Amino acid sequence: MSKHIVLFAFVLVSIWGINSASFADQGSNSQQKIALLDFEILLLRTEIALRNGEQGLFLVNMYQLAQKTVPDQFKSRYEALIHQQGRLEPIPQFESGFSSVADARDIVVLLPMSTGLAQASSAIVEVFNQAFEGRRLHFLDTDLYQDMSELVRLVKLFNPDLVIGPLERQKAEAFNQYNLQVPTISFSSMEITRPYLLSPSSHAVVFYQTLIPMLEKLDFNRIIWLTDGSDFSKTLMGEIKAWYLQQGVSTEALDQFQLEAGVDKSLGSVLGASQSDVRSSWLQRTLGRNLEVETYVRRDKTLLVAVLSQQQALQVKPLLNFYGRDIDFLWLPSDLPDIKVFVNSQTSWQQTYALLPAHFTQQLTSGLKNNAEALEIGLFHALANLVATLVKRAESSLPFQVPTDVGHLVVDQSGRYHFLPSLFFLDQGRLRQTMLDEIVQDPKGL
Repeated sequence: MSKHIVLFAFVLVSIWGINSASFADQGSNSQQKIALLDFEILLLRTEIALRNGEQGLFLVNMYQLAQKTVPDQFKSRYEALIHQQGRLEPIPQFESGFSSVADARDIVVLLPMSTGLAQASSAIVEVFNQAFEGRRLHFLDTDLYQDMSELVRLVKLFNPDLVIGPLERQKAEAFNQYNLQVPTISFSSMEITRPYLLSPSSHAVVFYQTLIPMLEKLDFNRIIWLTDGSDFSKTLMGEIKAWYLQQGVSTEALDQFQLEAGVDKSLGSVLGASQSDVRSSWLQRTLGRNLEVETYVRRDKTLLVAVLSQQQALQVKPLLNFYGRDIDFLWLPSDLPDIKVFVNSQTSWQQTYALLPAHFTQQLTSGLKNNAEALEIGLFHALANLVATLVKRAESSLPFQVPTDVGHLVVDQSGRYHFLPSLFFLDQGRLRQTMLDEIVQDPKGL
């Protein structure tokens, strides 16, 4: 009994030692942790503003960061932002937006018209000739120019009101480095940001923006994230973690697992089955005899979100069923499959939600899934119609949305444009379009 009293007294002394004598230290540590979290949130917001081309917001955030003491673990990221700040160009005062583009008379269009993309370019030319009837269109063949400075000099000779293109991403990046200070619409997502440059948002940012309404309604503790090592996955999860930080949820609190050697092993780790098998093996070795053991799997999650390739994603639902976990599974493709490969695999999917980009969805529902040439032409027709819509809506204040044949076109405050992706439910050859609210309203796994 006396031993128990002594032990109890020791516990009391330990508790009161922490809660009284060290109370001031605890308060100080809590304040430091809060300050650290606040700095990380502001740092992430600043990085996102830079990535999204929101120069004004970026500069405001940088000013706020400069008023704070930079923690050691964030110094390299802060110094990288200072370097980027030094490279920013002043926003031209003469240009306030794209309002003049709606009435553009001289339009220069930069397309590859001699090589492999000539047929795609012809589809774009056909749409533009119809959409911009009555305006002066100048089509320049980018296949004739490897040095973009020569192409820039030629474009200037036309004194254009609007430049569209180039179509190829690499040439578009190089061309826009020259900063013509002419309203330009790019076909490709640009690292460069200009007040008069419209370019597509990256797929990762579009997916992130689409997921937010769902994440707002779901308890983060109920979600498991399984991701591969792709750039798409890293960008997407960076945006999602930054959003959660703004909601007061630390990145360490998220259940994110990196894909290891094989989906089966990774999913075993995700569900705790691998750890359960390790413990049971240790117990049997320790006791020196075989035991009848039932593998333990976690039952605290209702949704698995996986950023994987199609081949990897196809394995997820069968493995979940193997472990007896009937939870919702949402697939975000880190690398879009060929449309034919996707169609041919439809019977293999089991109760999977898939968020697919608009251009892929259009191919999937166009009725031309087995005609690669017709699909490509249809895709570039849609791209050209998108650009024509942007020109016609140039007087609209940003941001805005407009319905089109492909889907809802969204242009954000920084001039990034995209179509909203679509959610499908895939199950043994059946393909059904649905909404993210279906996952929210009827969560499984409880």
